[in-house]
Amino acid sequence: MKKKVVYIIILFSIFYILNNLTINSDFICNLSVLIPIKIYSDLTSPDKYKLELYKKGGVYGIINISNVKKRQQYIGSTFNLYERLLDHIKGRDSNIRLKRSISKYGINNFIFVIYY
Repeated sequence: MKKKVVYIIILFSIFYILNNLTINSDFICNLSVLIPIKIYSDLTSPDKYKLELYKKGGVYGIINISNVKKRQQYIGSTFNLYERLLDHIKGRDSNIRLKRSISKYGINNFIFVIYY
């Protein structure tokens, strides 16, 4: 129960920061505050990350790295990072924009990062 409250507070904090910023150079500078703890670059075979991510919760991001000038990122949180990563990769119970982006650019152009 205590972990769930912490995750909710973190998510609301992220959404508050993102919603109160204007899209300009300050916006891009403030996004750099999110420093990833761990980066997974090969999402074509997520089974090799199962031991590290299974039944571990946290705040994560999936970043499209195909366009360096316009990096798009989906941020979420979960109690099981491995299962949620599989959901996004397979397109089940996923964000529709992220699902379309993965279909358009291919999973090779995405990285999975752990923030917390």
